[in-house]
Amino acid sequence: MKKSDTKKQVKIFGYALVAVLVFAVIEISSYLALNMGIPLVRSLVYLEPEVTRDEIDEYLSIRHPVLGWPTSDWLAARADASGARKSPANDSLPPTPVCVALYGDSFTYSDEVDDEHAWGNRLAKLLSCRVENFGIGGYGTDQAVLRFEQNGPRHARYVLLSIYPDNINRMNNQWRYLLSGANTFSFKPTIAPSGSGQPVAVPIVEADPDRVYAVIEDPAAHLEYEAYLPDGDGIKSRIAASFPYSYTFLSVAGKALGQIRFGKLMDGARLNNLNYPAWYDTGSGMSEQRVSRIKSVLDYFSLLCRKSGTRCGVMLIPDVEFVDTVIEGKPHGLEIIETLVPDGVDYFDVTAYLAERAGEKGLCSYIGQARDCNGHFNEEGYQVVADFVYRELAGQNAAN
Repeated sequence: MKKSDTKKQVKIFGYALVAVLVFAVIEISSYLALNMGIPLVRSLVYLEPEVTRDEIDEYLSIRHPVLGWPTSDWLAARADASGARKSPANDSLPPTPVCVALYGDSFTYSDEVDDEHAWGNRLAKLLSCRVENFGIGGYGTDQAVLRFEQNGPRHARYVLLSIYPDNINRMNNQWRYLLSGANTFSFKPTIAPSGSGQPVAVPIVEADPDRVYAVIEDPAAHLEYEAYLPDGDGIKSRIAASFPYSYTFLSVAGKALGQIRFGKLMDGARLNNLNYPAWYDTGSGMSEQRVSRIKSVLDYFSLLCRKSGTRCGVMLIPDVEFVDTVIEGKPHGLEIIETLVPDGVDYFDVTAYLAERAGEKGLCSYIGQARDCNGHFNEEGYQVVADFVYRELAGQNAAN
């Protein structure tokens, strides 16, 4: 072999080695970026959880057998004997019948404030009657309705079911990990339409370790009513991480950019309003499938109300973009909820009332503990919700 040929082969080998090393660095960097737990990345990429048998056994030993959560330990620390949030106002009232029971997610529970400033407690003070708050953080509206069913016929004269925009995603979900990327053991029941036309409750994954393993390994084969399977078509479905990880990372970056409404950015919108609204599952709004699931949940709620002979209502609690949109004189986009509420069930929307109050002090006076329009309502914000509900219920004499 000529010396020149040997040099050429060494050069080619050197180039190939550099290319392999560069590819390896890119792959390792991409893999690490996908696995670092960065919230934005975590919400867009699906990583199959690695769990042990002991972890599954522990989860099954503490989970709520029907609803998934809350656990008995959580209830013991935060709830009264009925399972409702502790209420100083209720404790100060005589043991009279409950006038209102509240169901919903963390915005109903009143996250980030103490028991005194939860809006259920403030409502009890305004109505001068007992109000039970059964809101639970992370709940979908379907779970909230099923908690109402679990509680059975109660003595509340009025039951109010709250819907926050992100709850619409949770209504279409059976395993919260697929939706959020957080909390591996977050299986939940749901409510779905059936062939008979009547909505049906779809139970949580059964309490069998092998079954839990099977669902984690192949959610598509076991979760018939799950809208957020990995690599799904929806804008909130997460991309399954796989080799080459650099391609996965580029796909995740593309999806993140695809969720930004650059027109909003040019208009000077708040940073937390730049992505598509929480309730979108397509780039143009809600699919028919999603509307059908909402209708099933509300129909199921109505059936429970009629069965128990209880007067009921549905209330929309807005997010920041809803209120900003109404302040601009535009519809917030979820007016369809009112059309899906069955006859005989009241409907309330806090958005316009909060927009009116925001005109006095600014919206961020009511949202976020730092008054920065991030997170849940603060003490003043929850008081606004209580004031609104009091006005509506007192005006209709609904709680008496």
